[in-house]
Amino acid sequence: MTLTVKTTKNEYAFEGPYTAVSGLSKSSGVYLISTVTSSGKHDVIDVGESADVNDRVAHHDRSVEWQRHKQSGLYYSAYYCNESSRMSLEIELRTHFKPPCGKR
Repeated sequence: MTLTVKTTKNEYAFEGPYTAVSGLSKSSGVYLISTVTSSGKHDVIDVGESADVNDRVAHHDRSVEWQRHKQSGLYYSAYYCNESSRMSLEIELRTHFKPPCGKR
């Protein structure tokens, strides 16, 4: 299962979307939290990066905020990559999607 994520620069194939955090690997990467709109489209509500995507999402301090922004369920996706790649990808995705959770 993959979720294709497009920015103005690139296209990424994220693993997922999963309805449970257990679908995420304990690997380095970028995670994307989304919800489904009434039109059936995934709407990005948060983006982040971690050395252990599963653990970070499972114990995230913004999980309550995700619940407030969900429309039709919460979905978890990940793009697994090394530390330098994940940091630049997080910036690219945050800049493109401007997710409502975790504003910096």
